Order: sequence, then structure tokens, then C-alpha cells
Amino acid sequence: MSSEEFQNLYLDYAFRNQNHLLLGDGPLPFSVRHYIALMAAVVRSHFGLTKYNADQFLYRGGSPPWLNSLDSVPPKLQNLREINEILATEPWLLTPSHISKLLRNPGIWSLAELMQALLILTSVHSLSRFSTVYDFLKLEDARSFPLPEGTTGDSGTPSPDSERSSVMHMDSIDCGINYAVFFSCCKEDGDGGETPLIPTNIEVQGYLEDVSTTYHEFCERLTGRKASCFHFYDYSWQDHGYSLLNRLYMEYGVLLDEEFSVIRNESAALYDRADDAVAYTRAVWNYVFQLFGVQLEDYDRSEVDQRLSLELKSFIKLVSSFPERLHLPVFSRFTKSLKIAEKRHANVLVHEAIFQVLLLYSLRALCKLM
Repeated sequence: MSSEEFQNLYLDYAFRNQNHLLLGDGPLPFSVRHYIALMAAVVRSHFGLTKYNADQFLYRGGSPPWLNSLDSVPPKLQNLREINEILATEPWLLTPSHISKLLRNPGIWSLAELMQALLILTSVHSLSRFSTVYDFLKLEDARSFPLPEGTTGDSGTPSPDSERSSVMHMDSIDCGINYAVFFSCCKEDGDGGETPLIPTNIEVQGYLEDVSTTYHEFCERLTGRKASCFHFYDYSWQDHGYSLLNRLYMEYGVLLDEEFSVIRNESAALYDRADDAVAYTRAVWNYVFQLFGVQLEDYDRSEVDQRLSLELKSFIKLVSSFPERLHLPVFSRFTKSLKIAEKRHANVLVHEAIFQVLLLYSLRALCKLM
């Protein structure tokens, strides 16, 4: 299996599960689900996903004034702001008290509603990172190989017309999320900046300008903060998170567990030796866990240094922080020593690990109230 096939396999599962969250059965109205996704995209500074979910919010019957600012929405949704920002920047600071605020009046949430809202937030926070790097790698790949006649501009990069032709308009999306719309979010312009490709009638730039979140790495000595390690064996996906999710949102729990299992197992197909593949996948996964304050007591951390080069660890840290705030030239300069196939493979594994970490912090906080 090539790295591109592995990435496409991941996309199949990711979009199936994202469709279930946003368009399947659940307690929240469709428009509200997209507004929550928009909130997550905004705090991640992801212009494309913000525009996408703004359009989908209106398409599903949402109220246009809600797009002016968070101050225009009901208190029930405003109360998600703090948790949304914590998950985007310092998820290890999420506590049961943050959750309990949402389960009290005014604007009370039911457990099932709050579970779906947390799943949407964590999903978009991780997908935002992935989609940004996905777009960067597409542009890098396009520069590495000659393209068919008529598909490049004078600069040798895909022309705006050829790129836009692959983007489906919003009014044609009714039964699911389209790959091109969801991920073809920006292109590099002549000045090294980014221009949105998502077709939309909604102006959300002002909405994005209100964002002031800053990413912090996990550190027990953060000044003025109380942060402690998350001990994986006290609360893991297999033993705790999966069972709680099945209680409150059964079908999604099954779908998500299948995604985690398949991606980790199929990662081995990219290597000739199965033991090398397992060790590499485990090293990437555990390095991400370390970055987010999750500790596996019986894991030999020396494996991370043995299996991951300094360049790859730097790439993982970059992807784990705020890649949405980078331009392509900056991203390429910091990752130029890695092959595109390496970056593509690592991007999938990092995204899966981050998604699970955010889920664990959210589900653990929710579980302590039950």
C-alpha cells in the first residue's frame, strides 16, 4: 500500500464518521451541529472550514444573525466557548467543572446533546490540522511532478480555474460531505499568502478576527496553571472511553472504534517488515500523546528517539500545534528534509492520535459527573 492509498483509506473512514456526526441520527438539529463545527473551525483559525460550515449552517435552516458573532447566539451555545477554546489550545486543563456548567441552567444541555457537541468539537479540531497539511502536501506534490497540459499556470502551480473546477458548490451537497469542498481550502498566491477556494456567500473574515487563542505545549510547570499528566491506564479508549460513548451515542462509538483499529493496522502495510511498522506507528502515536500530556506508564520512551528522526519529531510538533496559521513556504521550509510520503503517512497517524487524545480528555471529564 502506498502512502496515498493509506491516506485515502483514512479519508473514507473519516468522512463516513463525520457524515454520521453532522447528518446522521442525534439529538442536535442539523443547523446547530454545523454551527458548533463552525465554532471549532473559527478557534482553530481555519478559514476554509469556517466558510464551509457557515454555508451549511444556512443551508440547514440556521438563523443568519448567528453568523455575526458568538454574542448573537443563544446562551446555550455561547456556553460552549470556554470548552471549545480549551480543546483547541490546552485540552489537559479541561475539568469536570467545565462540563458541569453546561449541565446546569440557564441553557441546560442534556447529556446526549453535550456528548454530540463534544464529539463535533474534537472532530473538527483534529480535522482542521489534518486538512491544512493535506492541502500543503497536495501543492508540494503538484510541484514535484509535471502536470497534464492546460492544468498549470505560468508559475508551474495548478491554476485557479483548474483547482476551482474540482470544488463542488454547496447547493449540490445534500447527502454528505464532499472531499474537494472540505479539504481544498486554500491555494498559495503569488505573494506566498493564501486565497480561499470555498465558494460561499457568507463573509466570515470579521468572525475570524475575533480569535485570540494561542497554542501551548503541555508542561507541568506552566506558570500560573495546574496541569498534571493524564495516566492512560486510569482512563483509556478501549477500557473506558469506548464504553461511555456507546452508552450515550452507540452507533458512533462503533464507527469510531473501527476507524482507530483499521488505521493503526493498515499502517503496517506501508512497511516491508511488520515489526518496523508496528514500532513506527506506536512511536508516532506515543510521541503525540506525550505532547498532549498523556502518559503510558509501561511504554519505553526510548523507542520514540530510535524510530523518529529529529526532523520527523519537528514535523509532528508542527502538525500538532497550529498549522492553520502557516503559509505554504514556511511549512515547506521547515519540513523540506522529509519525503512527501513520510509526511503523508505521519499526518494521518498524528491526526488519529490527536483525535483520540481530545476525546479522552472530554470523555474523562464527562464521566466524572456520572
